[in-house]
Amino acid sequence: LQGMINVPLGDNLSLRAQAASLEQDGIVTRGPQSLGNNDDAVARVQLKWDASVTLSLTFGAMHSDSKSDGSPTDMTFFNMAPICPLDPNVQTYCLQGNYADWVLDFLVNSGLPRLSQDDPRLTAGDYTMPDWCFLDDQNPDWDDMCRQWNKSQYTQVDANIEWQISDNLSLLSTTGVSQFESSGVSDWQLMGMEFRPSGVNSDVIYQEFQFNFSIGERVDLVTGLSYFNEESGTPRESLINAIGSSNYANNATGGAANGNQWGCNDTLGVPCAQPARRLRRTGDSQTTQEATAYGLFANAAIHFGRLVDLTLGVRESYDEKEFRNELFASDNFVPQFGGSTTVSAKDDWEATDYRATVDFNITDDVMLYLTSSKAFRSGTFSVPAAVAVPGQPYQIRPQPALVPPEELYNDEIGIRTEWLDGRLRFNATYYEMEFTNRQGASAVVDPTSSTGFRIDLVNQGDVDLWGNEFEASFAVTDSFTVEGATGRANYTMANPCINNGPYLFPPPMDREYNITGRYNWTTERSGAFDFTLNYTKTGPMQTHPGGFTPEELTQITCFATPAAAVFPSTFIDSRYEVPSYNLANFSMRFTPMNDKWTTTFFVNNLTDEVYANNAQSFGRGFWTVGGPAGAVGLSAPPGQAIADYRGRPREYGLTFQFNFQ
Repeated sequence: LQGMINVPLGDNLSLRAQAASLEQDGIVTRGPQSLGNNDDAVARVQLKWDASVTLSLTFGAMHSDSKSDGSPTDMTFFNMAPICPLDPNVQTYCLQGNYADWVLDFLVNSGLPRLSQDDPRLTAGDYTMPDWCFLDDQNPDWDDMCRQWNKSQYTQVDANIEWQISDNLSLLSTTGVSQFESSGVSDWQLMGMEFRPSGVNSDVIYQEFQFNFSIGERVDLVTGLSYFNEESGTPRESLINAIGSSNYANNATGGAANGNQWGCNDTLGVPCAQPARRLRRTGDSQTTQEATAYGLFANAAIHFGRLVDLTLGVRESYDEKEFRNELFASDNFVPQFGGSTTVSAKDDWEATDYRATVDFNITDDVMLYLTSSKAFRSGTFSVPAAVAVPGQPYQIRPQPALVPPEELYNDEIGIRTEWLDGRLRFNATYYEMEFTNRQGASAVVDPTSSTGFRIDLVNQGDVDLWGNEFEASFAVTDSFTVEGATGRANYTMANPCINNGPYLFPPPMDREYNITGRYNWTTERSGAFDFTLNYTKTGPMQTHPGGFTPEELTQITCFATPAAAVFPSTFIDSRYEVPSYNLANFSMRFTPMNDKWTTTFFVNNLTDEVYANNAQSFGRGFWTVGGPAGAVGLSAPPGQAIADYRGRPREYGLTFQFNFQ
């Protein structure tokens, strides 16, 4: 339900208000939850006062409140090879360590069958996940401790002043403050093993002054300054996960019991060095950060008659950040002194960005342009893992490492054309981008993690990216129009080693095209019918940097010895390419002759395609780390489970809009 009102409150005062309540059902069933649902409430109000002919003030406020039950994740593949005993006719697993092993133990202790290859309890159904929950006890029956949820609130208040100082000079002032709070709980594997909280809070204040000049008829100049400050952070929170016993990985079935302190169970003959525990708490920490940015900018548009336009822009930036992280004692960290250890860092960066564009108006219907620009993203910090001290029971924390600022250079050439008296439009663009010190997510070694690694924002080195985009629109008749667009992107990395693989993450959009047909049928008595049919094809997408295959390792020189290459190569089982998919959408809109109301019937995903718009491949680190190393243990072979983030199935609906004026 959405509504808007725009009314005068006097000769010089007017009000515009909008409000909406938006609810959408989820698509993946997990116990009593429907993952992928959302419930949003949004309100915005603006008050404009025309103080004089040359001065106006606009005050605005908005608030949004969002709730959901987590991402629509569906496990589609589960392979923890080898099976146990080592007999291809017996499809059950015998594992050592980590999630798959612990789930297996819980199931067996509850009198249920052990895990098997592509266990139907995990992979059955395109929109169904098991309602297992092991956080409360070993019985997999549902408990609300495993409920996923997200909620966030955003509030913004702003004021804009527009002052026409003279015929050739105006001032625009923008002032604003905002507050954002978000919290939620997720379970990465959706197997009832994790309580992973994630909270964020942010307070922002910003100010910009913009001066607009006209110098004759040939030059338009915009210049000004800006200020931005954000205080953000994450509240104190920790990951809680259920841990098993490894009682069912033994010599008789192909392996040896772990005997770790988390898996002990006196009742099953595995002595406990400490009181038996079923929940492990790790990563108990909190983070605060303050970022401040100042900017001076100028942009000039110069008109050389009718044929050539030149745009020149420059921005001088100064950014500074201050970071603080406090890590408290937990099951994977014992501080040297007291109950916590704090690390902090502070740094600042200066940069000059620019843009230059030349437009050549070859004819009234053909324009060619050239653009060269440079953009800057300030540096950040990466927190190294805690380090064990030989001979001591405690750990120490290195200070945060600096991730240098990122720079992007972009060169672009394009053409914009119209033909057949405007009935045909064709546009084409070719671009080349050069990232310097590209910042990206990558796996780094972390011996304190149960998986042996963690994901950090790191410097991934230099990346070159190039591609093209095409779009066209053709009015076949006065009533029928066809539109289409496509694009292609390619890239190379200067150093794939620090990226832990040959693929960028997140990947650039590639190999996508869409075509849309629109038909208008107007009747003199009833009104206008508008029909729209859209078809989109999205190409395959890599979801992980990928590690290196043995063949790929022979082609690169960044590892001095095979031993140095072992860690990155373990991420091979985290490689996954989301398959391409096709979507068709249809809508029919009716507008009566008086234009007082409009109704639209629509069908999205017309063919009911089952697809994923993203995915996650969980490699062996999540499932079988913890057993004997190397070829002697069942944790040595690769293991993989794939979780798809489902796109929405076929949906149809009806909208109605009434215009009171």
